[in-house]
Amino acid sequence: MDKKIIYEDFKKYINRLYKSFLAKWRFTLTMGIWLVDRIVSFFALFPMLGFLFLVIAFLIFYFVLAPPVDKPVSPELRNAIYYFFDSIGFNHFGDITVRDIISRTTSSLGFCLSIISAIYVFTHREQKSVAPSASINSRKNRFVVVVLSIFLFTMFTGYTLVENYNASILQPDSLHISKILFSKILLWAIGIGWSIGNFIDLIKSLFESMSIDKMLRNSIRDTNSEIRLITRTYRHKYFNKFIDNRYRKLHYNIESVFQNLKYAADNNMNKEFEESVYRLANVINRLKSENKKYNIDNLATYLLEQDKKSFIDLYNSLLRNTLSLINHLYKNQHYRKGRSLVSLYFSIYVNGEGRLKQNFSLSLKEFLDSLDINNERQLRAFLDELGILSEEQTFITYKSLIMKLIIQNNVKMLTNIVYDFKENIIQKQQETKDIKIKALAQRKAVELEGSLIVILMQCLVKGIEISHYSATGFLIKYLVTNFKGTQLKKGFSVLQRNRDLFTKVLEQDKSLDNMSEGHKDFELITINKETFDYCCKKLCILLYGQQIYADNNNLWFVSDNVHHQDKIDLAKEFYDCTFSAYMIKKIESSSYGLLFLKDKEVMQDIYYNLGVPWNDKVLS
Repeated sequence: MDKKIIYEDFKKYINRLYKSFLAKWRFTLTMGIWLVDRIVSFFALFPMLGFLFLVIAFLIFYFVLAPPVDKPVSPELRNAIYYFFDSIGFNHFGDITVRDIISRTTSSLGFCLSIISAIYVFTHREQKSVAPSASINSRKNRFVVVVLSIFLFTMFTGYTLVENYNASILQPDSLHISKILFSKILLWAIGIGWSIGNFIDLIKSLFESMSIDKMLRNSIRDTNSEIRLITRTYRHKYFNKFIDNRYRKLHYNIESVFQNLKYAADNNMNKEFEESVYRLANVINRLKSENKKYNIDNLATYLLEQDKKSFIDLYNSLLRNTLSLINHLYKNQHYRKGRSLVSLYFSIYVNGEGRLKQNFSLSLKEFLDSLDINNERQLRAFLDELGILSEEQTFITYKSLIMKLIIQNNVKMLTNIVYDFKENIIQKQQETKDIKIKALAQRKAVELEGSLIVILMQCLVKGIEISHYSATGFLIKYLVTNFKGTQLKKGFSVLQRNRDLFTKVLEQDKSLDNMSEGHKDFELITINKETFDYCCKKLCILLYGQQIYADNNNLWFVSDNVHHQDKIDLAKEFYDCTFSAYMIKKIESSSYGLLFLKDKEVMQDIYYNLGVPWNDKVLS
């Protein structure tokens, strides 16, 4: 027992040491990156000071770090040098030849600068026309500045060397001046080699910046790099501005990714589009995963805790850009690409974080408003991804869809949605093969069925309120066919007690931070409070009548009257109701498509329970 305690204490001690070391290492790393960022920002803000720094660096290198060489050269080395240059065609090689080589080579750097300038302007315009956010890529611009600095440094060195030669007495076939200036010539030669190498890399980089595939790869790579940098940055008040700048650059990268995706989609670059969406999905998934190196269980949760406002802005930017591209793709009938983006959109959902769920819910409502629910391909792509959401959000989303279809009186699409609701949400619970959790899954399925019934009854009340008879008639038949009388009775009771169930996720906390006035009206289609009781009574009559009709005709889903043994209590609901006669007449005069309205036996039963005289009516 003592050994176990000692082991646990030792383990905790090691863990504390590791955390302390990790914190110090992160602070040191962040300080180094912060200092470099501050220096770069300073010279970007004051370019003349940057030029002055370059001149001072040149003077130090040229006059301090490259002193004259005054040691004599051995005859053997001198003869070897002359023999080498004579063998390659440089007869009488001397200081004059070296000076001319340095002069012409240095002058050629000016020509290279003009080439860089022309190509940079051309590629910048082309890139800006495709992805405006990518045109302000700091990585590319930094590279250009570095190359220009190397060129200028090398040109300063070359022209100064030429002036040194001109100020000296040059003798034919002599390398005396070159020997004295050897260290400076070596500095210039290194600069020439470095300039040529960077010139080639820069030209390749600039032309690659016009390639959509390269631009997409670079933008996604930069997005991932910025997330990693933000993750490992030590949190301290001194680094707050630095972190804000990293988030700003991350926004630019994200916008650049989606602008390039839009261009790729419009120009039928299918392979590049699909590969880039896959890579971006991996970046988003890493954003929701753990980071063992820094003891982070969930990266999104960590960043939300550390940088609440900045991370929420980033999260909203991801949602907004993805949704905007989805709408663009659907508008141009790119359904396959749109399906990939819908999958990407739902992958942004972070379960367990209340604030992020609220923002996702608001975006989801905007998605629903823009979705063409009469387009089966759009609707199917949307429905196939709903399983990733929480149970409550899934219910609210289905409810919103059903409400919209009822208002449109679109029975065809309503049929698809309702059956999809039951198959994908409820039957999946019932299909589990694990015996240990099968009973639990069955109980969960019953709870889900109860929620589905309440949602459909809420939608029915809305359908009755706006007199959309076809949609109302379909839902009445669906409820009576697919659910038992006890379930319907319980669901009706729940509806009467709380008509606003399954609305709170989208309607809670309308004063969310960082939301404009135009984004505060994301509410579900509501039920009119004044007509709620009236519509409920109509719903009660319709459900009861369909139940009686199903029993009397022994329909396929009814077995020995057990299915509807516990029916809606019509007499209780209409006890002391003063407008029962008016209500039944209104129902009879409407076209719900329900056969019980023409069945004399069923109608007599309804009249009796309503307390309305029958008087041998003739049903048309």
